[in-house]
Formats: sequence, structure tokens, C-alpha cells
Amino acid sequence: MTIFTCKSMRSAVITSAVLLVIGTILLSPVVFMSKPLPAFLVPLVYPGFATLVMSPLVLLVAALASLVPSVNERLQNCQH
Repeated sequence: MTIFTCKSMRSAVITSAVLLVIGTILLSPVVFMSKPLPAFLVPLVYPGFATLVMSPLVLLVAALASLVPSVNERLQNCQH
């Protein structure tokens, strides 16, 4: 069983987009509210920042994996 298939690459792109949206949703109250921040919103900062950082990392790993010659050869058959 191979790890890098058309379906897994598509899933990586979708996961990256979902992480970006979740991070934006979690951080938007913190960005748009006036200071000082209410205490119940402070725990949203860390997961929001983590998802914003993970989003491009997931996409970068998928892009770097597609550069491997054997994976690239297998992905040539994908329909775009």
C-alpha cells in the first residue's frame, strides 16, 4: 500500500484549507475585540495560532513529497 496517492494529496490540500479556516475563526474574536481581552477568549489563542501554523506546513509536506521521483511518477496519472 502506498502512502502518497492522488486521494492522499487531495486530502492534504483539503486539510490545509480546513486548518486555515478553523484558525481564522478561532483568532477572529481576539483580533477584532477591544483590549483587554475577556478571560474566556484567551484559551482560543493557542489552538488558533497552532492551526494557522500547521496549515502551510501540511501543504509544504505534501508539496515536498510530490517532488520525490517515485511519488511524482505515481501522481502523473491523477486527473486534475
